[in-house]
Amino acid sequence: MISVPKPVKPVRDKKTKLRRPSREYSRFIRKVLERDKWTCRVPWCKSRRNVQCHHIISRARGGRDEIENGLTLCAGCHRDVEENRMEIKRSDGC
Repeated sequence: MISVPKPVKPVRDKKTKLRRPSREYSRFIRKVLERDKWTCRVPWCKSRRNVQCHHIISRARGGRDEIENGLTLCAGCHRDVEENRMEIKRSDGC
């Protein structure tokens, strides 16, 4: 069973407009998690707890919300990737 943290109610001010993730983005996340069977894809990890969807090519660098650009990582491995302690490369050489 996957534990999902209870959402925290965001604080709003007059200048900040918060948006919910689009249906397309939510669909992308669900498809990636289902494809990877809700398991961290790091070969030595394979955790099924606190899994998250990671963009191989970040959206800021032009990566798209396509299933081929998504990867399931546990929170610990995701943090390692984001803090440059681990590098993720696509197997097709891109």
